[in-house]
Amino acid sequence: MVYIYFFAGATVWYFLIVAIYLIETHNRLLNISIKPKLFYPVLIALAAAIISFAIIIVGISRNSIYKMASNKASMAP
Repeated sequence: MVYIYFFAGATVWYFLIVAIYLIETHNRLLNISIKPKLFYPVLIALAAAIISFAIIIVGISRNSIYKMASNKASMAP
């Protein structure tokens, strides 16, 4: 369970670091007027997708842990 939280957190931080790097690269290479039109909406959508994916994965793992615990409790004498 802790590994899933760590993996989700590490994934979000990794994509945020990549996004910051891309922002800096776009500031240097592209025209400043192109960046706000497309880059930030894509960045926000990417962050929202990663966060929602992490929440879904945590929810699924939590449900499977509850099911395993209830099965073990019902099998106990």
